[in-house]
Amino acid sequence: AEELIAESDLLLVLGSSLNVSPASYLPAATRANTIVVNRGEVMLSPSPNRFFVDEDIDAYFREVAGHLGME
Repeated sequence: AEELIAESDLLLVLGSSLNVSPASYLPAATRANTIVVNRGEVMLSPSPNRFFVDEDIDAYFREVAGHLGME
């Protein structure tokens, strides 16, 4: 998994506070843009390529779908 993530162009972390290892270490394995969508605190340090959305996953992606004309 670490090799695949290291080679990725984009990493989505959905519905995880990243409190459980080994999954919590995976976002550190990439320099790709990382988007974290989770309601509440996430155990991942900010960096220029990390974007955090503190919202309900369903509501957030319904909004994204609407912006993409996929309602």
